[in-house]
Amino acid sequence: MKKLTLMLVTIIISFCSISQTPQAFKYQAVARDNAGNTLATTNVTFRISILQGSAGGISVYTETHIAMKNELGLVNLGIGNGLVMSGNFTTIDWGSDDYFLQIEMDENGETNYQLRNINN
Repeated sequence: MKKLTLMLVTIIISFCSISQTPQAFKYQAVARDNAGNTLATTNVTFRISILQGSAGGISVYTETHIAMKNELGLVNLGIGNGLVMSGNFTTIDWGSDDYFLQIEMDENGETNYQLRNINN
């Protein structure tokens, strides 16, 4: 009986840990200027928005980041860990709709965010 109870508790804990909402997720990019040159020596800032329903949908969450780059311009962000501007990351109902990520950047490290063409 003790083995069965232990097994049942283990299974319940496993299911609970699988169904938890993520607290953040990783995003990686190379910071480039409008000409496509890597921005390796300047500070850049990002505004990340999670849009609901479509790429032009309503923003349900927005945050900003100051980029920590390496010498190749590589940026690693934890989306959900930035400075919150609006919304609540932990209350997004990820299973209820499609969600899109909007990335805006200011290559001067200020707050003049611009949408970037990711094909550069």
